This record gives sequence, C-alpha cells and structure tokens, in this order.
Amino acid sequence: MGFGYTEESMSIELEAREVEGLFERLSQKQLPFLPPMLAGLDGTTQTLKISNGLMSIAYEWWEDIPNGFEVLEQIRKELFGLAGLNIKEILQ
Repeated sequence: MGFGYTEESMSIELEAREVEGLFERLSQKQLPFLPPMLAGLDGTTQTLKISNGLMSIAYEWWEDIPNGFEVLEQIRKELFGLAGLNIKEILQ
C-alpha cells in the first residue's frame, strides 16, 4: 500500500487592476489566524499561495474551505475563471 501525491500549479499574468481588486477584497476580510484542527485520511488538500514581491502567504486546507475563510474560495474561483479553467471540472 502506498500514498499518491500530485501537485499541479499554473502561473497566469493579471492586469494590475485585477490584482489590486483581489488584494483589496482580502484586506477587507478579517481571516482567523488558524481554523480548528481537522484530520482526514482521504480527500484533497487545497493550497492558495499569494505573493507580492518578496512577501507571500499560503493558505492550505483539506477538502472543504473552513468556516471564516470563504473569501479564499471566492478568490480561487475568480482566479480559475481568469485562467480560463472550469473549477467544477477540475475538483471532481
């Protein structure tokens, strides 16, 4: 028995106004420091990394977005749309 791990990533270029809009939306929300502990054996880990020059932050969650972090799901859907990807097809 083994474990499988795949990592998929994509880089897309955005207009400055699009990036500013995403940052503005994030800065208006008060995200919890850390969600409550959650453990699981199967499923998918989701990661959203946001960089601004040499500064970055990464949010990672297992399966469904934790309560209080819904803005990350909205931003992720918008980024998938900007990249021309259908998030529903990818996450099936």
